[in-house]
Amino acid sequence: FLYSAYYTIDVLNLLAALEHFEERPGQLNLDLENLFMWGRSLGGDVTARVLACTDRVSAASIWVPATTSLWDQAHHYHYDSPDYADGLAMETLLVEVQTYNKVHGTRLVTSDLVPSNFLDQVSSPVLVQVSERDRGVRSAWGIQFHFELLEHGIESDLRVHPGEDHVFRGDVYEQAVQADLEFFRRHLKSAGDGRP
Repeated sequence: FLYSAYYTIDVLNLLAALEHFEERPGQLNLDLENLFMWGRSLGGDVTARVLACTDRVSAASIWVPATTSLWDQAHHYHYDSPDYADGLAMETLLVEVQTYNKVHGTRLVTSDLVPSNFLDQVSSPVLVQVSERDRGVRSAWGIQFHFELLEHGIESDLRVHPGEDHVFRGDVYEQAVQADLEFFRRHLKSAGDGRP
């Protein structure tokens, strides 16, 4: 359950490394004014956390995101999900948090890891895309996150796709990719030469 926090640190390190290339023109042809981020499932949770930590991301798209409390996730995987009902999820989360605190000498609590608790620090627009009846990650988590973004004055679009797949396939996949491209194009910052 704590993996998303570690992955968030990895992405923030990557964004910081990109600044190195900003200081050395010609090494890579990067447009650091137009950095876009995409995350799916756990990656949607990671993307939401990154947005709370930096304003370097111009816009983000999150597909079927697990953007809810870790306890909600553990409860879902412990009791509700036919794919994960092994009876250990709640206990696993508690042990992970206790172990993390012991190893790192911290007093981390699970609410420290809920993206919606830090929306006052988010400024990037977000496109949220969910499956209507997703069985892997509850569609309600992404829908709720979308409305929490709006509640905090953050631009957010929502697409609810038909079906119950956790993975977009066929026409739904094509529609989701097109929605991302349109959303990202809408948030391109001018290159200063009259073209986006």
